[in-house]
Amino acid sequence: MARQGVEKGDTGLTLREVAEELEARIHCGEEHLYNRCTKVAAADLMSDLLRIPVDHVVLLTGLNSVQAVRTCVLTNMRAMILVRGKEPSQDVIEEARKYALPLMSTKFSLFTSCGRLYARGLSGLP
Repeated sequence: MARQGVEKGDTGLTLREVAEELEARIHCGEEHLYNRCTKVAAADLMSDLLRIPVDHVVLLTGLNSVQAVRTCVLTNMRAMILVRGKEPSQDVIEEARKYALPLMSTKFSLFTSCGRLYARGLSGLP
């Protein structure tokens, strides 16, 4: 399942810029880091994401599971970023790779990660 970039004229950051801002380690999906995101979702409860009708969103979460990856795919997230220094298991990496979902991890907390991306121009969800 290939992912597409946003339309010309849209704002936001590339996933590479997000990774740089969060000093994130990239576990898979390097080939999709040119894609742009315009919004950030922060959640550990995956059912909260099912109501999000917005494209071009990157997920920040502490939930390190295959189910989190599947929820990202189902909701068309641009990438999944694990916070608080969590590292994905091989199963999580393989599931993300299977769906061409960029998967990253950062040492920053959920709060700090959201703040850093907000300062760079990404907004949260309603």
